[in-house]
Amino acid sequence: MLDFLFGRRKSPAEMMRMHQRALDKAMRELDRTRAKLEQQEKKLIVDIKKA
Repeated sequence: MLDFLFGRRKSPAEMMRMHQRALDKAMRELDRTRAKLEQQEKKLIVDIKKA
């Protein structure tokens, strides 16, 4: 009835795949952020030791 507004209903498998992809993307983003922060920390420690 309202399919033209909301699109067809996704099957549970499709919804799970979609949510899993979103989770994987968020995990990769968090890993990248963590790695960046660890690099900054190492850099700061070296700078502090030099000073």
